[in-house]
Amino acid sequence: MVDSIGKIWEKDRIHLEWVAIKNKYQKIALSKRLMSDFFKRMKHINISHITVGFYAQEFFFNNGFKIEKQYGGMVKEL
Repeated sequence: MVDSIGKIWEKDRIHLEWVAIKNKYQKIALSKRLMSDFFKRMKHINISHITVGFYAQEFFFNNGFKIEKQYGGMVKEL
């Protein structure tokens, strides 16, 4: 279902490079559930911030990310 998730770790912060879901699994809220699970897992291992670039801005805004100049992209505080 999920092609892959790219991530880079830095202490208590992680940068999410990309998320890819096969076309036939899109539009069924799978990405929302995937992100929710990812947030829970990251919080469990003491990650406090998740950063992403500016791709798919609407998707990340809808998942609680905000633009933060300090991080050079979008960030979600857990």
